[in-house]
Amino acid sequence: MSVIVEIIMPAYNCEKTIKKSVDSILNQTYTNWELYIVDDGSTDKTNDIISSYNDPRIKAIRKINGGVSSARNTALSQITGNGFIAYCDADDVWYPDHLNIAVTILCNTDYDIVYSNPRCIDEDGNQVFPSFPVYYKFDIDNLRKDNFIWISTVVHKGFLGKFDSMVDSLEDYDLWIRAAKQGKKFSQSEAITCEYLVIPNGMAAKGKGARKRLQVKHLDFI
Repeated sequence: MSVIVEIIMPAYNCEKTIKKSVDSILNQTYTNWELYIVDDGSTDKTNDIISSYNDPRIKAIRKINGGVSSARNTALSQITGNGFIAYCDADDVWYPDHLNIAVTILCNTDYDIVYSNPRCIDEDGNQVFPSFPVYYKFDIDNLRKDNFIWISTVVHKGFLGKFDSMVDSLEDYDLWIRAAKQGKKFSQSEAITCEYLVIPNGMAAKGKGARKRLQVKHLDFI
């Protein structure tokens, strides 16, 4: 399995969490990857932490603040897309076998997109339960109802498209819907390979207005 995985990490004022996130990527058992960290106009020490790494696989990008979709799209404009693409937010953590599990599935099946389950934790490291559903096996009817695919667990083949900033906190759900409408095949790895930090009143908790805009955009699907 020599395919390269290009990893996208948007970062904004995450000095408390980003080192743990980046270190979890450095600790992957699958080592053929490149990490594109996009500092989206941070005003804390985020950029200093990013600059402290000297691994040639880490590509640092700085830009004016434009939001998470803008940051991810900036990275997408620079990657080759010749291998697989993965996402890891700067407050999430991958377990060491995360990439190896996903790459194995993608290389040995006709699936286009692989996702796993996260272990959700709070800021003190305590396990919490997600506020929206997690389905163990992909079902397109379930995707019509809600977003159950956590972006930091996703690895996929080639480009799926860029993120739509107009749907705010559900920009990842929008991408999964577009991929499903294109006929892409999804697989759930049935493994817990990621720790997802649940922040009260964070982006994932601000989805009601975005959900309405998304329903209008994909009325034919939803």
